[in-house]
Amino acid sequence: MPCPPDARYAKWLVTRTENPPGQSILEPRRRAIAWGALYDGRHVSVPVWAVARARGWVCVEQKVDVHETWLAWLPAEDVQPV
Repeated sequence: MPCPPDARYAKWLVTRTENPPGQSILEPRRRAIAWGALYDGRHVSVPVWAVARARGWVCVEQKVDVHETWLAWLPAEDVQPV
């Protein structure tokens, strides 16, 4: 169920898994576009940084506002390099 649109986390990408096995940090991190659902229920594409990977998954860093970032694990097919 989507959260209220004014909730602090409404514009964050919904993380699709927690702690997949075999994680590795991407150095350097890479610019990408992620497609997914936000916690307010919308489905969007957003610019992100790919910061880690695991088999079939990519962890992305989303800039939410000037002071806050959010990390979410998404299926690898939903994250495309720029």
